[in-house]
Amino acid sequence: MTTNSLLHHETIIIGAGFSGVGLAMRLQQQNHSDYLILERGDDIGGVWRDNTYPAAACDVPSRLYSFSFAQNTHWSRSFSGQSEIMNYLKDCVDAHIPSHKIQLNQCVEAAEFNQVTGLWHVTTANKAIYSCRFLISACGQLCQPAWPNLTGSERFKGTQFHSAQWQHEHDFQGKHVAVVGTGASAIQFIPEIAKLAATVTIFQRTAPYVLPKRDRVISQVEQKLMSRLPKLQDLIRKAIYTKNEFRSLYMGPLKAVLKLYTLRWQWFMHSQIKDQEKRHLLTPDYVIGCKRILIANNYYSTLNLPHIKLVAEPIKKVTQDGVMTESGKHHTADTLIYATGFKAADFLQGIHIKGTSDESLQQQWHQGAYAYHGITVSGFPNFMLCYGPNTNIGHNSMIHVLESQFNYICDYIDQIKNRNINYMDLKADVESKYRVQLQKRLANTVWQQGGCHSWYQNAAGTNTNNWPGMTLSYRLKTKQIDIDDYHHY
Repeated sequence: MTTNSLLHHETIIIGAGFSGVGLAMRLQQQNHSDYLILERGDDIGGVWRDNTYPAAACDVPSRLYSFSFAQNTHWSRSFSGQSEIMNYLKDCVDAHIPSHKIQLNQCVEAAEFNQVTGLWHVTTANKAIYSCRFLISACGQLCQPAWPNLTGSERFKGTQFHSAQWQHEHDFQGKHVAVVGTGASAIQFIPEIAKLAATVTIFQRTAPYVLPKRDRVISQVEQKLMSRLPKLQDLIRKAIYTKNEFRSLYMGPLKAVLKLYTLRWQWFMHSQIKDQEKRHLLTPDYVIGCKRILIANNYYSTLNLPHIKLVAEPIKKVTQDGVMTESGKHHTADTLIYATGFKAADFLQGIHIKGTSDESLQQQWHQGAYAYHGITVSGFPNFMLCYGPNTNIGHNSMIHVLESQFNYICDYIDQIKNRNINYMDLKADVESKYRVQLQKRLANTVWQQGGCHSWYQNAAGTNTNNWPGMTLSYRLKTKQIDIDDYHHY
């Protein structure tokens, strides 16, 4: 196949969520305008397009949850909801990305590197074929719903769905609802469906730490003030960022400070829950921070309602009309919602990526995903990831990390074009040294020492998701590429 038969662009971005949209905006600003975004869905937005369950909202302060180069001064709440975030992303696209540069309903299935031409060949599910010099995966970590393997679920006669595939036509009025999972989505939608359902039975595998959410309405006057005084908006944004940034230390070298957060959680939970048995069920058996810390003002109080039941016993099977736990107790349900999160360790959404060797990227990652700075992988020239392995954070805004990756990717492209290089490939020893150092740092964090197994880790217990430090340190490491880290061709 010759490249002339392909639809060619200098850069192809897979995914139109925050990563893909933000990177496209930066490429446009840096005069790298020959790019194309391939999006598998029927709209942009990624995780914010897919998660439309009741009360879906961000747990990062609104003022931090926008690009620094396209700040939003019109957030209506201090923690924004799903629809408002989607509107923000759509505004970014409308203002900065020409419509022909995003192709929807284009699910990328495979990409293969050609060492002779130095180009990537990209194939989609509907058999469209593209070529590009630079291939960027902006698939994200929270995009593939994780369904639990529960015996009998196929025999359930009621309505069942995953929280990331919410069935809005389903009427909860008078229904007997079973919710599997108590993660970030569950604590948001459970108080909402509790207003309608006859009963809600919550199946909890491990108790989460839930802290109060300091949410408030942002008045029209305040919004107009931020719009007229952008420097004030920027100052407030930096103040929130700085405050949150220090929390990264509590996950690592200053883990002792987490005891204060435990006391805060204990006070909050005890102020909401008076029943001793329920308090016991809601007490985690791991160190706070080992799993994602959740924030909500109405989850604990909802558990006090007489028609809400919390079950901490493991599920044995799903029946035709409910859920049976290991003791043999049957819990009747006509609606079953899986709030079981995502396949966070699947960074490629099943896309077959083949570089310079016979092994695909999935095969190389069979023991756990890895990437240099979470961006490049040896043996896969001119291929980069946004929100790749070990770039997730739990203390600040992910947008800051993404912008650091945009800096690195743009500099990578600049270096190749300015030096008249065809392509670059990360040196294997640079990658290996980085991996060893990274896992050594992670070993001293609460995620590895806190006594839990979370979505931050793969099945073998390796932390493939989180960055063990400040976002500021990550920004400095990714400010520009070290050309000596790469082989040049």
